Amino acid sequence: ARKEYDKAVAHYEILLKGEPGHHAARLLLAQLYGRLKKIDKAQVVLAPLFTDKELGWKAHLALGRAYVSVPDIEQALKAFQAARAADPDEIEPVLAVGAALQEMKRPEDAEKLYRDYLETHPDNKAIHGRLGRLLLKRNDRVGALEEFRAITKLAPDSLQARLTTGLLLVSE
Repeated sequence: ARKEYDKAVAHYEILLKGEPGHHAARLLLAQLYGRLKKIDKAQVVLAPLFTDKELGWKAHLALGRAYVSVPDIEQALKAFQAARAADPDEIEPVLAVGAALQEMKRPEDAEKLYRDYLETHPDNKAIHGRLGRLLLKRNDRVGALEEFRAITKLAPDSLQARLTTGLLLVSE
């Protein structure tokens, strides 16, 4: 919270010396290394996790977040895509890939990613919301309205979805 990343790194490094199997510390330390622009150290600390069946996607995601801090969005995208490949059903890598694509001014690719994910996970409110906001930025009000209506059906008490739906209907 105080953005004293170098001090936090020192604590996590000590923790990992005593407990090298502390996975959460590795994931956080890698992201801190990214804040300090030390990508090589982030890769080293994550190396034991990349091939782990359960944690591999988290390691790639952490590396991507480290690259975002550098900033190197191209490398971040590659890491996020590796996270998605490691576990295609996890939502966090999909959101990270989509955000990177949008940052890189590739909205068509982001839209395709979101629509592909919705094919197998049609009830995912986060993806409907992301797609709706993307379509709004592209001035596709009809498409955006469809996405926010989908959220309203999935979560009738979603204030944000109802507000956005109402605003879109008024603007039509």
